[in-house]
Amino acid sequence: EAAMHLQAGIDPNIEVDKKGNVKDGSWKGAVKMMNSPEKFLDNLKSYKNQINEGNVPQVNIEKARKIKDSMGETFSYEGMAKKSGAVAGLCTFIINIIMYYDVVIQVEPKRQALREATETLNAANEKSAAMKAQVAELEAQLAKLMSEFDKAMKEKNAVMAEAQKCQTKLDMAQRLVNALSANGVIWEQTVARAGEELVYIPGDTLVACSFASYVGVFTRQYRESCVEKFIEFLTQKGVPLGPKPDPLGVLASDAEIAG
Repeated sequence: EAAMHLQAGIDPNIEVDKKGNVKDGSWKGAVKMMNSPEKFLDNLKSYKNQINEGNVPQVNIEKARKIKDSMGETFSYEGMAKKSGAVAGLCTFIINIIMYYDVVIQVEPKRQALREATETLNAANEKSAAMKAQVAELEAQLAKLMSEFDKAMKEKNAVMAEAQKCQTKLDMAQRLVNALSANGVIWEQTVARAGEELVYIPGDTLVACSFASYVGVFTRQYRESCVEKFIEFLTQKGVPLGPKPDPLGVLASDAEIAG
């Protein structure tokens, strides 16, 4: 029965009530507890670890102690050896495990204090490691941001330089467009005038050729008189002529005449 009280709530083969007390402390309940001898022995061997881990309620120990004390000297190896060696060994185990529990109870506050101190130290170390990791992460982020900032500034400067280059090209293009626009007007006028001149270019050319062939070496007055007669003759023949045919204008440019 003492062994049953020790393992109440730990060994599932021992039925307990809502308060954790053994329901059946009779020999029948004990037989059920020892139904598997190997499992029963394993439970006894691991009971020390159950105490170390704090899984054994104090009430279990006290109920077993009460039975041991009530039986006096009978609850001992010598007292039980006459009846059963197995029971004598179990009694010795119960006596020793109660003594072990009492020692653990005294040592447990110190062990608890040690655990708490260890936990505090570990927490401090973890916090320190976390802070170091956070600092390292922030430094890495800062380095990354600085790198991105430098890259962005380079890109900005490159874009601004390209924009300035484009603006310069745009200004030059605008000037070219303006110049071409002015030239366009001139070209339109030239094309329109050329269309008109095409009608009388053959006549003016004929006058110029006659001038060069026949009167180029004579005096100016004679040349002009001959040109007037050429114009009069061609007009009579119905040859289209310009408003004022000029042999020199056909044969040479203004620059050549000025030179």
